[in-house]
Amino acid sequence: MSTNLELIKTTIMTDNVQTVNITNVFSNKYDVYMIKGSNMIGKNSTATGVNLRLINSSDSVLSSDYDFAQLTLKGEASFSEGRSTTATRLENVFGGLDDSGQSAGNVAYIYNPFSSSLYTFCQWQSSSMPGGNLRGHKGIGVLHTTASITGFQVELNESASRFSGEGKVSVYGVK
Repeated sequence: MSTNLELIKTTIMTDNVQTVNITNVFSNKYDVYMIKGSNMIGKNSTATGVNLRLINSSDSVLSSDYDFAQLTLKGEASFSEGRSTTATRLENVFGGLDDSGQSAGNVAYIYNPFSSSLYTFCQWQSSSMPGGNLRGHKGIGVLHTTASITGFQVELNESASRFSGEGKVSVYGVK
């Protein structure tokens, strides 16, 4: 992977929200993008995944047609695998969190998002400490729709969960 990165956008997350849409970051300028998330902290939440959904050029959040596979590395128990061929999101791309004050973070790469003739792929590594337990996730996923993707949504999958207003997400083009 090339190490030349160009910062495209940094977003500071708003307090007390369940989702954050980051739009107009993917274009025809790059084929590969890096997403870095940090300092994501939960509020009013149980342990929950911090997930990714893609946004098409019509600014619609895509909530179907995802496949993924991931390995969850647990500090207190055996490793586990998760996978789906009918997912509504890519799970744990940004780690997992709860309201214990622990931060989640990640690095993810998005491939071919802007091309309307190719599938969009994602690979990620994330870490967190939900419930005080060390977690790591390594995964790969694909959107089985050939749409022009211009952005993404950071999303908590527990309806009562909210972000504290401290998280930061940066998007880079990979040269």
